[in-house]
Amino acid sequence: NAMQWIVGRVKKKDGEKTGDIVLTTAPEDLVLDAFKQELNAAGYKVVPVDALPQEVAKGLAVAGITVELEEVPDMLKAEGISRLAISIELWKNGRMFRKLDYKSMLSDFAIKNRDQLLPTLLQKSLQEVMKQAIPEIVRALES
Repeated sequence: NAMQWIVGRVKKKDGEKTGDIVLTTAPEDLVLDAFKQELNAAGYKVVPVDALPQEVAKGLAVAGITVELEEVPDMLKAEGISRLAISIELWKNGRMFRKLDYKSMLSDFAIKNRDQLLPTLLQKSLQEVMKQAIPEIVRALES
């Protein structure tokens, strides 16, 4: 029995909820994986830990993640919305020195391949946030 995370709802045009949107991967894991890939690509050696070591030279802590997906299907198409908010703490020499917040809200619709609409939107939201976050994080950690 796999774990599932409810991250949104399927609803009719009038707003009546008709179902839940679930992920089989924790939203935190999706975000952490994206950060790990992007920071590795930027030349950092990323070591995931449960808690930052007390005298960490350079560190990043995810302070908050919100993933909300919404789908409104009808006979012809499905409309989807992806909202992603991520809050990051930057650490240097054992002290938190900056907090950064990123948000993405994307919407789209699909006529074909409707089952790919929300996963694609969520992926694009993650990419949008990473495009903003990684250069800012690298600049801050290196200054």
